[in-house]
Amino acid sequence: MFFCRLMAAILPAKKCVLFCSFYGKYSDNPRYISNELSLSYPDMKQIWVVTDMQVNQVPEIFGKVLFGSFHYYWLLFLSQVVVDNSSGLRTFISCTPGTLQFKVCKWLAKKRRNQYNISTWHGTPLKKIGVDALDYDDKKAFISNADYSIAGCEHTYSLIKSAFRNSFKVFKTGTPRNDILCKNNVDVISIKKKLSLPTDKKIILFAPTFRKDSDLGGLKQLNTINYELLLNNLNMKFGGDWCFVFRVHSCVKSDIERQNITKKFKQFELVDGNQGDDMAEYLYCADILLTDYSSSMFDYLLTERPCFLYTPDLFEYMNCERGVYMGVDTLPFPYVINLDDLYETILNFDEEGYVEKVRSYQKKIGNFEDGNASKRISDDIITFLKTKTKYTLNTVDCKW
Repeated sequence: MFFCRLMAAILPAKKCVLFCSFYGKYSDNPRYISNELSLSYPDMKQIWVVTDMQVNQVPEIFGKVLFGSFHYYWLLFLSQVVVDNSSGLRTFISCTPGTLQFKVCKWLAKKRRNQYNISTWHGTPLKKIGVDALDYDDKKAFISNADYSIAGCEHTYSLIKSAFRNSFKVFKTGTPRNDILCKNNVDVISIKKKLSLPTDKKIILFAPTFRKDSDLGGLKQLNTINYELLLNNLNMKFGGDWCFVFRVHSCVKSDIERQNITKKFKQFELVDGNQGDDMAEYLYCADILLTDYSSSMFDYLLTERPCFLYTPDLFEYMNCERGVYMGVDTLPFPYVINLDDLYETILNFDEEGYVEKVRSYQKKIGNFEDGNASKRISDDIITFLKTKTKYTLNTVDCKW
């Protein structure tokens, strides 16, 4: 890292855009910005940060670099533009600002002169982030290289600014990964085929948030759900044949595979929803979302389709994990703490009342998603590459 940082102070910038999502996935906001950039500026070289497991997810037209490798650090400092979906962090150290250790680390982490670092973040926060999180160590100092981050609503805009102590600008652009949910003009059958999802059935997507305890991250729920009752109730309430798609954290997925859960319930249609990196595509295909505290609920809000929260550890999660900005009782989604109540809530679901609550909530959080976020950021990158001018984004106001 030291050598790469030193060379960045001497060598000219490399004409490319480096994309990094969750430290090695082909997903989230960077993916949609990358795709738009390919359409608008196809000659610009793009390189994606990958892991060994994700390397085949990235299209061959893009370059690839292994996360944590020497080449990764080389490109991190030498690329003209870096796009990540975090907060531009290149170092997070336990020391007091102003000390020699802090100054050295700050120099090592500092981006090259005239480099553009766009850090999109990755969702509307329910869980506390940055310095607001209950597990935040105030002895640590974060050093961000972000020129700016983005937001899809007033709620996110305010929280990112405060949670990262105004370390970078925040622009009201909308959220690139949500463009697909706003426009609703993509062929859903083609996406289902790509993700190996059934094309002749409706989909309930189960997507719990990550927990340190894999049981609570989806494993226990998958073992205890009465699939016959759940799918029957979905049929009675909404009509059609249904399949259950689960999308969980990678560590939970390995536990699921060890327990052969899909084989255990083979008489029902349980589908692994971890085939692709892009959660937005799964949300686009889903007819119903079942989650707990995942920020995917705020993305799914844009579709106005039913979302149910199953929160068996509600008290513990609200008070013992990272903390939350709002209680589940303030959200527009029905929530339950046991499975019997979930089955009953589905049967008694009020579709008309739900849509009214969803629209009211979008107004409350100041939603300004309009399906054009990827283009706004792509255009800003192109302007920088051509003129070295930063911050040329067109922002958007709340549409409610």
